[in-house]
Amino acid sequence: MLISAHIFLIHVIVFVDIPTKLAYEAGEKINPSVPNQFRIICKYPPESIPINIWRDMCSSWNTKEWLDKSKTESSNRKSGDINCGRASSRHTGGSMGFDERRDNWKRTYDREPSWKEIFLQTHLTKKCKEVLRKRDISIYDMKNLEFCTDESREAYGGYLEAMHDLHGSDFTEVPDDPGVWARVQAGGRRIRVYGVGSLDLHYMVTGTSSSSSGCASSSIDYQRSQEEAQAMRTELEDIQARLENETKAREDLMARFEIERKAREDLQQHINEAVKRELQDFMKNWRSSN
Repeated sequence: MLISAHIFLIHVIVFVDIPTKLAYEAGEKINPSVPNQFRIICKYPPESIPINIWRDMCSSWNTKEWLDKSKTESSNRKSGDINCGRASSRHTGGSMGFDERRDNWKRTYDREPSWKEIFLQTHLTKKCKEVLRKRDISIYDMKNLEFCTDESREAYGGYLEAMHDLHGSDFTEVPDDPGVWARVQAGGRRIRVYGVGSLDLHYMVTGTSSSSSGCASSSIDYQRSQEEAQAMRTELEDIQARLENETKAREDLMARFEIERKAREDLQQHINEAVKRELQDFMKNWRSSN
């Protein structure tokens, strides 16, 4: 499996910090404050990563696509979230605003709605919403949920998939995560996210203002770093599996060569013994005739 180039800068910096320092201490012409000098640091792997795997990782990062992406992600992290206000506007799918819809839900069901429930109430067909209200289908039933648009289906399905990848089969018990929604719908950006627009993402998904959590910056960055760490662990597991497969293939090849070598030796020995017997019979017959 080729190494994916979509591991974001925030987690890569953690890995390249030590190799960069090692390269600098070894006398390499390298700027210790610049993290993406992969052509040099590929020779100085972290202690926990084999050199061949580290070189593959550096090779995947040292591409124009990844370097451009890392610059974009870095810029996004440095920019502040300008959408920290609580007020939400009316949704384009109807005249009822998100605040009113959330309040109506609390009055009807005597509990706070989840972001998934609010999103489905504003993006499913009228018929499907009625079926959902009767609990004939689940909010996780992507096969039977009928969305108004393909875009809304992809947005919701991508979010469920990302939550499952992050939390496993227990993701249905985990509160909705604005960081995951932002990553899936807007590549981690918190401005004009699908289903939210330019509203306060943290408030829309959790029901609490992002100002109560520092505009959600630290929580979203932490969540993103956890997802990137999991992605890198999966990456390393895939690489290790590939190396194990290659090692087994080499061992199988060597075993086949050994079998063939032994067969050739046995054949040669058989030929030698046959020639020896023929020679002995010839000499015996020759002596008898004389």
